[in-house]
Amino acid sequence: MPSKIEKICVDMYINKRFISERMLIVSLIFLMTCMLFDISESYAESNIRIGKMVIEPSLKYAVQYHDNIFYDKRNEEEDVIHIITPGVEIKYSGARPENFLRAGYKVDLAHYDDNDEMNYQKQMPYASLGYKSPSGFYINAHEFYTKTQDPYGSKNDYRLGRKTKRWYNDVSGTLGYEISRKYSIELFYQNLTERYDESFDQWQERDGDLYGISLLYHWTPKTSIFAQYRRSDFEYVSQNDDLFDPDRHYMWTSDTSQDYTLDDFFVGFRFKPTGKITGELKVGYGELDYDNRFDPTGKKYDNSSTWIAESLVGYELTTRTSLTLNLQRYYLNSPNLDISYYEDTIIGLRVTQEIVDRFKAWAYLEWEHRDYKNERPGFEDRSFDIYSAHLALDWTVFRWLTAGFEYVHTEQEADKSDYEYEEYNTNSLMGYIEIIY
Repeated sequence: MPSKIEKICVDMYINKRFISERMLIVSLIFLMTCMLFDISESYAESNIRIGKMVIEPSLKYAVQYHDNIFYDKRNEEEDVIHIITPGVEIKYSGARPENFLRAGYKVDLAHYDDNDEMNYQKQMPYASLGYKSPSGFYINAHEFYTKTQDPYGSKNDYRLGRKTKRWYNDVSGTLGYEISRKYSIELFYQNLTERYDESFDQWQERDGDLYGISLLYHWTPKTSIFAQYRRSDFEYVSQNDDLFDPDRHYMWTSDTSQDYTLDDFFVGFRFKPTGKITGELKVGYGELDYDNRFDPTGKKYDNSSTWIAESLVGYELTTRTSLTLNLQRYYLNSPNLDISYYEDTIIGLRVTQEIVDRFKAWAYLEWEHRDYKNERPGFEDRSFDIYSAHLALDWTVFRWLTAGFEYVHTEQEADKSDYEYEEYNTNSLMGYIEIIY
């Protein structure tokens, strides 16, 4: 892994194709535009306010150079993408920090200079609320809806690099009670929905219901130790509705669908956001159990178990420097018809540095390993390593105006030569400017 990270860093400096004259001109325009703004900082307080409610309209423009928009080493195509993002957010704050209400809407309007058939819209309404009573009850609820045509794939990279019409909805809620000064209990529920417009994509449509319970021991005022159980039920709605697969020429039914359940057991630490350590660290054991015995080809579904993790922990090294560790390991449904699922392992490290007042730089390095399981007989074992590096600079010109740049390098490598055709290498550089009224 270290040698690969070193290679990525070298690529970021010597990739001559990426550092194009056009991108340098765009970058200079961004800097000059921000420097020429001559508007008083007093406008920072011009938010629309109605009592304790704040309404924040926003407008963002980003320009991105991407050297492989299809994520395909056999068909590398570069382009410049312009993204305009209008939005609005409504915020209400109660007497306590735990009491709040937020709702908003944003839409990405993306235009490609050369490949205009890839133009897309991405609509993103959302809402969240929190409440804590004096008697110790508390609740948090969130909903995030996304309707998009973008080519960046779903969570498992299904249709990555291909414009795909789809929508997702994520609703979750936590109900908690502080039993005493030292102990709390939480109940959790989440509903996930995934839908596609085109019939040949609908075999990936699914609904998920997740239920959980956590017992917490408040070890210190800022640190809790907890144990958690979570059950996840996933149903492939179109597969259960006698869906014909035109690519493989067979029929999905309720007796062959990929429906499955996950039983996850965690222990971990939770850190309050007011301390030097923030976030949550939890590891555990997970079991995957399919509802059916065989898929439409007659291949048997294999149940499985492994260690799992869901951790995102921040540490304030100094007043200007912070570190964030990302550790994830879980089961995920496969985007490939010949494979049922894969084990996904992610390790990432982010460093954020405040350079001077209003200038902040950050870097993020990540390694991801996808180990595919339950493959059809006769196929070589499939696994991939994905390496990525992000470098960014954010500038708070005024409290209502920000600008910045971000460079991203991503590389996917196959462990077996049979799957080298799925490898890819991408570089992108983006500049942005955003106004929040």
